[in-house]
Order: sequence, then C-alpha cells, then structure tokens
Amino acid sequence: MAVARVAAQATLRRAARFSGIGLHSGEACSATVAPAPVDSGIRFTLSGRDRPPIPADFRLAKEVPLCTELVDDTTRVQTIEHMMAALFALGVSNCEIALEGGAEVPVLDGSAFEFVDKLSPLVELQDASLPVVRVTRQVVVEDPI
Repeated sequence: MAVARVAAQATLRRAARFSGIGLHSGEACSATVAPAPVDSGIRFTLSGRDRPPIPADFRLAKEVPLCTELVDDTTRVQTIEHMMAALFALGVSNCEIALEGGAEVPVLDGSAFEFVDKLSPLVELQDASLPVVRVTRQVVVEDPI
C-alpha cells in the first residue's frame, strides 16, 4: 500500500529585495519578496499603483515572445519565470512580490540562481498542507508539429 506524503505550505521568515534592470524595458527595477499568510498563494503587486494584487495563476498567463506575462483586468507583470522557478524549487507557496520601477522582475544574472541563493535560508514552513490536485482523467501533452 502506497502512502501519499502531504507537503506543507511555506513562506519566508522576512522580506528579501532584488534590484537590477528589466530585461525587456531596460529600466531599473526591483522586486521585494515578502512573507504571506497561509492559503494566500503567490501574488504580485505594482508599488505606487492603486491596483489589486495579481495572483500567480496559470490561467492569467499570456503568450508573449521570450517572456512569461500575467495579465488580469487591471494589472500586467512580466518576466516572472526565473522568480517563479526559484519559488517552486524552494517550495514557497505563499508570498507577496512587490515590483517597483516597472512591471518586470529584474533579470539579475539571467537565471534563477540569485533568487534561490538569497531566498533559500529564509524559507519557513507553515502549519497547513498544500492543496491536493487529483487527476481524474487522462491528460495528453503533444508537440503540435
């Protein structure tokens, strides 16, 4: 009999700030990654703009050349893929990411390394399980070519 291990939700002990340039805009920008409560998920905000946070939700992802972009009715954030990869690798499920100087996450060295390096010692487990996704039917992924 197989026993499923249920993973805990996680956040950060304290905020961490990353500064650099936006890959697509070429402008100075920063991202501050801060702790968030259980079940809040990963959410992006644009500092200085009176708009609600945009959740890191695959249904909000738009196809843009060389970039992952989230778009909802009021907000657009770009170049989130390396930050999201780092958060996934570290098991962070709840955090607030405040972007300043534009709607992009800074490119840093062009990888997820600096995000992982700075965030890994800050990860803190929370007293709640991650939601379980149950696959109830076959899913097929194919190359359209």
